[in-house]
Amino acid sequence: MIIQHHIEKLLNGQITAYQIGKATNLNINMLQKYITGERKIENMTLKTAEKLYKYYIDTQKES
Repeated sequence: MIIQHHIEKLLNGQITAYQIGKATNLNINMLQKYITGERKIENMTLKTAEKLYKYYIDTQKES
């Protein structure tokens, strides 16, 4: 799935969970659980996935 791939790329990249959380208004502890694999990305809510995907796209435009 393309969106899941982009979210994984975002979470495993150079941007910290803190930075992502502040920019997307998502819980930093939850993001950390996705990064460490404690939570599976495929079980993420659609709302969370949309926010992360939009943030990923926005960061790609800036670089």
